[in-house]
Amino acid sequence: MQAHIQITEEEEAGTRMATWLAALAGSGEQSASTAAWYASRIGALTAKTAEQRRLRIAFLAAEGAFYIRHLVGFPIDDPLWHDLFKDLRAFIDDER
Repeated sequence: MQAHIQITEEEEAGTRMATWLAALAGSGEQSASTAAWYASRIGALTAKTAEQRRLRIAFLAAEGAFYIRHLVGFPIDDPLWHDLFKDLRAFIDDER
C-alpha cells in the first residue's frame, strides 16, 4: 500500500493515468482490464482486521484525492498534495 500511495502521489504518473482514464471514459467502453487492475490492488474491498481496514481506507483516500485533483480539476497545489499523501503514509503506519 505504501508503494501504491507513493506512485499515486507522483505527478508524472498521475497526469498520465488521468489522461488514460479520460480517454477510456470518453470512448464509452467498459474496461475489464481496469477492473482487474483494481481487483489486484484491493481485492473485493473486504477487510477483516484493523490493519486491512486501515489499508482499505488509505487506498480509497489516495484514489479519491487522485480523481478530484486530476479528473475533476479541484485545485490542490503541490505542497497540499504532498501533505495529504504524507498523512496517508502516517495513517498506514499508525497501528503497526
